[in-house]
Amino acid sequence: MPMLRVHLNRQMLPAARAGRFPFMALLARTLGARGWDVAFEPAGPAAHDNPPPPAITPFST
Repeated sequence: MPMLRVHLNRQMLPAARAGRFPFMALLARTLGARGWDVAFEPAGPAAHDNPPPPAITPFST
């Protein structure tokens, strides 16, 4: 069975594992339905030192 390992920073990892990160939950369900295993893993130290920037939305000022 193919495996996708998604490495997430410490803020995102617990939410993804609990199914509260909507995109990651959708990704896991979609790939799971096609025979894939999806594992959410902790990112390396560099990711913790450089978290992603805040989201930019059409409503951001």
